[in-house]
Amino acid sequence: MSEWNKVRLGDVVNSVSETYRGRHDEVVLINTSDVYSGKITNSASTLNSDLPGQFKKTFRPDDILFSEIRPANRRFALVPKMDCQNYIASTKLMVLRLTNTNVIDLHYLYLYLTSNEVLSSLQFQAESRSGTFPQITFDDQIAPIELSLPPLPTQRKIAAVLSSLDDKIENNRKICANLEAQAQAIFKSWFVDEYSQEIPLARVCTKISDGVHNTVCDEPGSRFMLLSCKNIINGVVDISQGYRTIHQNTFQELRSRTQLEYGDVLVGSVGTIGEIALVNDNAEDYEFQRSVAILKPNKELISSAYLYYALNAYKKKLINVAHGAVQQCIFLGDFREFAIPFGSRRRIIQFDELVMPLMREKYSLVKQTDSLAALRDALLPKLMSGEIDVEKVEVA
Repeated sequence: MSEWNKVRLGDVVNSVSETYRGRHDEVVLINTSDVYSGKITNSASTLNSDLPGQFKKTFRPDDILFSEIRPANRRFALVPKMDCQNYIASTKLMVLRLTNTNVIDLHYLYLYLTSNEVLSSLQFQAESRSGTFPQITFDDQIAPIELSLPPLPTQRKIAAVLSSLDDKIENNRKICANLEAQAQAIFKSWFVDEYSQEIPLARVCTKISDGVHNTVCDEPGSRFMLLSCKNIINGVVDISQGYRTIHQNTFQELRSRTQLEYGDVLVGSVGTIGEIALVNDNAEDYEFQRSVAILKPNKELISSAYLYYALNAYKKKLINVAHGAVQQCIFLGDFREFAIPFGSRRRIIQFDELVMPLMREKYSLVKQTDSLAALRDALLPKLMSGEIDVEKVEVA
């Protein structure tokens, strides 16, 4: 540790605020919702006229976009090598730019800033500030951070080890997305493109409910989790997106009402509308807030897989059902009346036989990805503190 040096982030990183003054016919607007966990998710162009006032900042490759609002929501990305001259970022996104490459490696810095430990600390500070939203600033929260840095070669090795795990995780996610696309294409071909009747969900579900409506007290240290619509991502329940913990008695009361179980289909119904997931475990330790609708398929008529893919096929229609001036919402009555494609029992069985192997492979990869992510999150602080020597780490 004698070769490690303490550095203040404000001495090696700047928050850049360069105003866009380009004259492109079309621009790409990047809001806080358009960056997530390392990715810029929006590339859609819009006419460069009468732009919303919050879009002002330019950025370039190797900048770090980092949301000032709710750091724990993982709204950050390292800008890849790309032409972003016509991209404009929201003023609520910090544009962080490395100023001294002789002291800290860019990828090491990015991994440090986006680590669970740092995000949790920033979130705590954000919630301690007065204001409409939990918010941080560069000068008050980022710049004062002090960290001990190993020599640059060691930083690069640590970044390479952690990046190799990230690459494996990303590759698994791409395979999962491909499997999902195959299954959705089959459903569309069989039950949407070909003629089939439609039937209200009330007629093919034995129960349509949602999560808890009343106020629930947190129980620190409990193993029972209260999730929300933000935990429904890419067709699965993802607890890594954060959760509340509740008392066992509260959990049991909720479970007696929802009867949540393997094979139920979940739909984001408040705020984040239309995200859909299939419960692929026994749901032994989690329940949901009101923002999630819970649909139980009538197994004599349709399977869980069929209901999941039917809702995905009609996702745009489902989103259009939402209403509400302040916050978009799909009520339980809306779900009961919502109609999905309905094929013959024989055709549904054939669909299940074809799609279930794809789903099993997908969920196997999801579990593997969760294990890799857990390994990465466990290694990161130990490598960056020197507790584990990076020279002794091998990633197969």
